[in-house]
Amino acid sequence: LTCSNTMHNPLLIKSGTTVRLRPGTTLDIKHMLTVDGTPEAPIQFPPKQNDQAPWGVIVLQVHRADGTQLAHCKITGGSGSKGDLFEYSGMLSIHNVKDVYIGNCRFEKNSAVDDMLHTVYSELRLEGVRFENAFSDAVDFDISKAQIADSYFEGSGNDAVDLMTSEVVITGTVFKHNGDK
Repeated sequence: LTCSNTMHNPLLIKSGTTVRLRPGTTLDIKHMLTVDGTPEAPIQFPPKQNDQAPWGVIVLQVHRADGTQLAHCKITGGSGSKGDLFEYSGMLSIHNVKDVYIGNCRFEKNSAVDDMLHTVYSELRLEGVRFENAFSDAVDFDISKAQIADSYFEGSGNDAVDLMTSEVVITGTVFKHNGDK
């Protein structure tokens, strides 16, 4: 994918799919997303080429994206996106979405913009998720509600989990070699 891609209908990504993203690419999803990977055939969101500049952001926004589920996926090499009237500070940015489930996924090596996962006014559950080598914060929850269970955070440049005015319950989770919190 290249540039800015907006999806207005439900999107299902089937197991074994690889979505290769070019530098600066934004995938703006304004409806429910189902990433249906399996342990044997995970879904991957890598850069198009190994040596390229970072791709931009996967954005989930508005209540039509409620119920989004990401299972057995790997998201790596992204950044974020900023314009005159918006900012997405994570390679996965979730704004105003409820009932999001992220399970058995892996986030790695974001760059340029602060967060691997950033949420605003959202509600989500993370279970069995790994965050490794975040540029700054691995997860940044702003005015959100979340549960993190049985997950792993290692090598965050700053906060493993940043909680601005959020309600978060964390259980069974390991934190190693993170810059802060």
